[in-house]
Amino acid sequence: FFFNDPATTEIYTEQIVGSVRCVQETGYQRRVHGEHKNESLIRELFESEKFEVAYQNLLEKSKDQEFAREVVKQINMNCPLSLRIIFELIKKCRHLSLKQCLEMDYRIAMKFIDSKDFFEGLRCIFYERGAQPQWSHSNPLDVTQKEVDYYFEKLDELQELKL
Repeated sequence: FFFNDPATTEIYTEQIVGSVRCVQETGYQRRVHGEHKNESLIRELFESEKFEVAYQNLLEKSKDQEFAREVVKQINMNCPLSLRIIFELIKKCRHLSLKQCLEMDYRIAMKFIDSKDFFEGLRCIFYERGAQPQWSHSNPLDVTQKEVDYYFEKLDELQELKL
């Protein structure tokens, strides 16, 4: 998952830290380092369970919010499939144990390694620095739920992570 911008990474990190119960099981106190200056906007933008709604909220807010404009800019630079998978991962992990979260993350990583987008990202980062990636989807809204669901399906028994 290719997040080269700290603002984009911070948004997804904030969502993961704020939402995933498995992180809470480790005793992490969410407010240890204080509140993010845009936390209320981040919560408002990503409160929906549906990616399409959250993305539309973001586009709407980007009309009059500089922070939202910057987020849209960064999101549109990244792999649309990765964005959809991450959104789904955050949503699913809210109700899972740490063990289940790690197993799911491993499953996604193993499947992503075989994807065209993974190699496209590597090409643009390591071989043709600065090249514009040609992702399999031009927009996160073009990614179907069926495509996202594939990354969450169990692997063959021998490939599954054993913890």
